[in-house]
Amino acid sequence: MSAEKDVYKQNDLAILTIVSPTDCFLTVTDVDEKGEGTVLFPNKFVQDNRIKANVELVLPPPGAGFQYRLKDRGVETVTAVCSDSRDSVDGIKHDFAKQAFTPVPDYARSVAKTRSIAVEVTKVADAGKVAPPPAPAPGPAPAPAPAKVKRELFRTAIKIKVE
Repeated sequence: MSAEKDVYKQNDLAILTIVSPTDCFLTVTDVDEKGEGTVLFPNKFVQDNRIKANVELVLPPPGAGFQYRLKDRGVETVTAVCSDSRDSVDGIKHDFAKQAFTPVPDYARSVAKTRSIAVEVTKVADAGKVAPPPAPAPGPAPAPAPAKVKRELFRTAIKIKVE
């Protein structure tokens, strides 16, 4: 992912370019210095977020009917996430009937809900000793039903300074 410039003037228009090494479903989110985000893509105008491998995607697309204006001074972080599923990423839920661009009031919290590993103590072991592993169940275990797991194929981010 890249922007035309690293440093913009306040009220400039931004154009982003993204090329994925694989077919995927793309979500692009802008996050300001306060941690408040807005999903730039997909949106009400361009809801189909499937992109083709090695094909340059320009955002906003020509003739899209919207533009990205950099209104506030500071540093914007623009993230791009590609996954193998159309489902939302980072816990973001779109409702294009209500809003053209999905707000993410606390992006770090949203990401933390979906990306953190929680470590939980389940049994207190004697000091300095490690609890033994549980004994295997008798007989063969039934094979679990295969589940489709959504995979994040890649995540990247750029910083844009607005003066």
